[in-house]
Amino acid sequence: MHRVNTERFNSALRTAAIGLSLALSACGGSGGSDLSSPHSVPVAASNPTPTPTPTPTPTPSTYTVGGTVTGLTAGQTVALQNDGGDTLAVSANGAFTFTTAHQDNTAYSVTVSSEPTVRTTCTVSNGSGTVTSANVGNVGVSCATRHFGYVANIGSNTVSQCSVDATTQALTNCASTGSGFSGPTALAVSANGSYAYVVNQNNNTVSQCSVDAATGALTSCVGTGSGFRNPTGVTLSASGSYAYVANYFGAVLRCSVDATTGALANCGGTGSGFSSPDGVAVSANGSYAYVANGGNNTVSQCSVDATTGALTNCASTGSAFSMAWSVALSANGNYAYVSNQGSGGVTKCSVDASTGALTSCASTGTGFSAPLGLAVSANDSYVYVANYSSNTVSQCSVDATTGALANCTSTGSLLSLPIGLAIN
Repeated sequence: MHRVNTERFNSALRTAAIGLSLALSACGGSGGSDLSSPHSVPVAASNPTPTPTPTPTPTPSTYTVGGTVTGLTAGQTVALQNDGGDTLAVSANGAFTFTTAHQDNTAYSVTVSSEPTVRTTCTVSNGSGTVTSANVGNVGVSCATRHFGYVANIGSNTVSQCSVDATTQALTNCASTGSGFSGPTALAVSANGSYAYVVNQNNNTVSQCSVDAATGALTSCVGTGSGFRNPTGVTLSASGSYAYVANYFGAVLRCSVDATTGALANCGGTGSGFSSPDGVAVSANGSYAYVANGGNNTVSQCSVDATTGALTNCASTGSAFSMAWSVALSANGNYAYVSNQGSGGVTKCSVDASTGALTSCASTGTGFSAPLGLAVSANDSYVYVANYSSNTVSQCSVDATTGALANCTSTGSLLSLPIGLAIN
C-alpha cells in the first residue's frame, strides 16, 4: 500500500490558504478567518451640482423716426429736431430718418429747429406720437416760400411791406420799410429777390434797396441810374439784365443791371410812339414789353431785343383803355391786366401766344376806387389793385379758365394814397 506523504500535503494546504487570504485582501476582505463578513463596495465619487447659467435679459427693440420733406427749394436746408436733441439737417426733398433710434412705447416729437435762410417756412405734420413696435415714417415737413407785398405810398413818401398769407394770400402785417423815398409811384423786385427798385416822382430818381433774404425788409436804399424825368413805372427784363423805367414826360429808359451789385447804369431811351407812359411790364418769356400810355388811352406792345434789351417795333395793341396807368401780366403769359385812371376800372386782355398781341379786352372786377398800381400773385390766383382814393388794396380772385377777376375784397392796412404794387 502506497504511503501518503502528509508533510507535503499539509505544506500544499498551507500554501493554498495563504493564496486565498491574499486574494480576499485584494477584494476588500478582512484577511481574517471570518469569511461571513460582507465585502466593502467602492462608492463612485459624486459630481457637484452645476450652477444654472442665468438667462440674459433681452435687448429692448428699437425703431427709427422719420418722414418726408416737400417744397424745399434747391440750395436750401431745413434743420429738424427730435425730442429736443437729435438734430438732422435736410437739404433735399424726399425721405429722412433721424439717427437716434427709439425704444418701443416711447414718445417722439419732431419740430423745425432752424428754417431755411431764404424766405421759406417749413411746417411739421404728424410730428408727435408714441413708437409702437414699428418704425415711424409718416412725419410730414412741408416747406413753402414766403411771399411779400410792397406798396408805394405817395401820400406818406413810404413803402409798405406786407406779408402774403400762405393760405389766403391776403396782405397782412403791413409796415413801413426802407427809407429816402420822395413821391414813390412804382416799384419792382429782381427775380432773385435780392433788390427792389422804387421810382421817385418828386426828385426824378430811382432808389435801389437791398431785400433782406429772411424778412423781406428793404434796407440800404440808395439812388441808382440817371436821366429820369417824372418816373412813374419800373420793371425788369425776364433775364434780370435790364430795367425799364417809364417817364411820364415821354420816354421809356432802358438801364443795364450790374449782375453783382444790382446797380443801374447806362440808362437811355428805348422804343418809340409813347404818350405820357405811366407803366411798363415785360412778358415772362422776355419777348415783349407793354407800355401803358396815359396820354392817349392806349397800350404799346414792343419787341424786346434778346441781346441788347432794346425795345423795337412798338405799336398799339388791345382796346377799352381810359388813361391807362399800369400793366401787369399773369405768370403763365395768358392774360394782361390794365388799370384805368379815367374810368376807375380794370381791363383784362387775352395775350396771343404767337404774336403777344392783346385781344378780347373787357372790364373785369368791381369795387375799385381810382385804381392805379397792379400786381399778380406768384401762382396767378389773385390780382392786387392799389386804390388811390380809398387808401386800400383790392385782392381779386382770378378765374383759372377765363382770367376774369371776381370777389374783390380789401386787404392790407396803414396805406397812404397807394399808387404802386409789387408781389415778391
